Amino acid sequence: MNLEKNFRFRLNEFKNQFEKRFLEKIGDRKIIAYGATGRWWEINSVIYIHDLVEFFVDGNPDRWGEQYCGKEIKSIAKLKNLDTKKYAVVVSTAYFEDVRKVLDRYKLRQDVDYFNFFQYVHLLYWCPIGSLNTFMRFLNTVPSKIADITPEKKEQRIGIVVNMETLNSGVTDLPASIAMFLMLKWKGYNVKLIVDRLHWGGDILLYEGHCDLCDQITSIILERLKTIVPQEDIMYLEPVSASALPLSEKDKEECKTVARCATNWDKWINHFYARFLRWDSLYHTYAGIYEKNFSFIDTFFNENHFDVINVPTALHKRGGIYQYICRKRQIRITSEDGLAEGTVTISANGAAGCNMDTPRLIEEWLDPQKEPADLLERAVSMWNKRKELTATVSAEADTAEYRKVMEKNGYAYTSFQPSRKETDRSYDVVIPLNCKCDGGALVADSLFGSLEEWIEEVLDFIINKLGKSVLVREHPSGRVESPVHSCTELYATNPEILERYKDNNLFHYVRSYEEINLYQYMETCKVVLPWTSTVGLEAALMRKNVLVHTNVYYRNSDFVLSPQNGNEYFEMLENCLASDNWLVPDQELAYSKALKYFYYTMHRLLVTRFNIFNTDQYPWKFENFEDLLEEQGVEEILRIVAEDIPSVYLIEQQHRKIYDV
Repeated sequence: MNLEKNFRFRLNEFKNQFEKRFLEKIGDRKIIAYGATGRWWEINSVIYIHDLVEFFVDGNPDRWGEQYCGKEIKSIAKLKNLDTKKYAVVVSTAYFEDVRKVLDRYKLRQDVDYFNFFQYVHLLYWCPIGSLNTFMRFLNTVPSKIADITPEKKEQRIGIVVNMETLNSGVTDLPASIAMFLMLKWKGYNVKLIVDRLHWGGDILLYEGHCDLCDQITSIILERLKTIVPQEDIMYLEPVSASALPLSEKDKEECKTVARCATNWDKWINHFYARFLRWDSLYHTYAGIYEKNFSFIDTFFNENHFDVINVPTALHKRGGIYQYICRKRQIRITSEDGLAEGTVTISANGAAGCNMDTPRLIEEWLDPQKEPADLLERAVSMWNKRKELTATVSAEADTAEYRKVMEKNGYAYTSFQPSRKETDRSYDVVIPLNCKCDGGALVADSLFGSLEEWIEEVLDFIINKLGKSVLVREHPSGRVESPVHSCTELYATNPEILERYKDNNLFHYVRSYEEINLYQYMETCKVVLPWTSTVGLEAALMRKNVLVHTNVYYRNSDFVLSPQNGNEYFEMLENCLASDNWLVPDQELAYSKALKYFYYTMHRLLVTRFNIFNTDQYPWKFENFEDLLEEQGVEEILRIVAEDIPSVYLIEQQHRKIYDV
């Protein structure tokens, strides 16, 4: 693809490439379309083949003989003994996996005799072209003298990883990552741009040729970048099999773990093609891709020394693999993630969504003698306000309304608890669930394997073995998730668990849209069992026993009980239910630590427009390099990445400047 002199990408040139390549595969053959889909004309607006169609076939016998778009619909039996020299089959239904089984039985060959045509409907929803064009203009404003800057701060070698494959799946982090590299170089840090040229599954989730297109766009942007910085500042992580290191069994297990997380995420978020693929099929495909890419990345870091690596999100897919390799090689990994317009989550150590900077700040980094004198007082005030400030949204609310409430009250004061009202009972155990596929919950390791296994075992122990009562509360934000997302609440994913206790008065299950004030029930319960919820912090502030079985960031703190195995977990749970006391060793220390964890957890959203989330809906926002350097929050981001400062420390200072004036 060619770029105009002003470095502008043109959408139709991309589409033309796909049409040309698809028609070359068909050759001189006529087409039989499998599936009289309602989106036929939409797909043809991207790749036009309607004039080549002889007829449609469909699995519904009631439609045989009908006319569809001027062509007859016939039985799929017409595909038996098909003359593949005269005809090619295009699958025009979303359920390609199911159709493939039929066509394979007919001895037709994928990508030779039959082709996935429906996949190209995704080209209608091209997200970041405008954002990329704005970024290309931004590059024109980078001062030419940046090429002559030699690093003054050489003690840490920093690598900023970029990969274009997120293009067209709703986000591209490439502009933000390249801009971070440029700003760090401008400020004298020893930084390299690491161009990840590996493929992570875009062809599977979106459409064939997606990864090639991403490679092409990346190359064009890099050609522009090479005119700005020395070529030695840009390194390439290539899929070179000859030198790749072999994987250990532990490495392979980690790839499977990341694959499970990625599959759960894609099935929840309903990424375009993931919704039509079987869970096990997608999982095994990912696991194979990750094992292959793991060896390439491991080899790269074996041959190239880095002290710090930045990878956006660092939770699942490529981020999860980098996360593990960096831990294995004792390389500090930093990450950031987009949350909402105007804010970002960022971590100096590990995945942004896991908040590991909070325990590091409190337990290791911040000298107790240098703590802000008013920290505990502020924390108490924040907790009292959060506890009493009611904030609800209607069951029909969308994400925008949810965010408006958060912006009005502030993140620290929004827990979406309705007003208190009289209740006629209490429960011994409260289980606050996360939004199942949020970042921290998605990657949490548990003593029990999965959340479902944990829920099953815990409910059986509490209700059937001990005869105690339990309340399970879905996260209230679940009701305002995007309607295209799959429901991850227990009643939808594992109804059999709830069915066992349907008429049991010791059990009460609360869906996300049901309005109860959870704090009321926590005040009278004996123990709270979180997955990774911040409700665990709030329960400790109520001096309630909090029993933790996952690697949530507050697992090793003084205010929770942290068993080392399943047997110990149930022993501690039974002890909690047999006692009216807070069973922590030092209650005064535990309460002050809970206040600190709560305070810094509530200060974990950096205020900035510099966000990795760049689409045409949330475009690249900066017209020139100088404006970006002066943008609110940018200095904090650069210091967190380059200087290993716990993010929550700088974010809390930023909040004092913004909100305490």
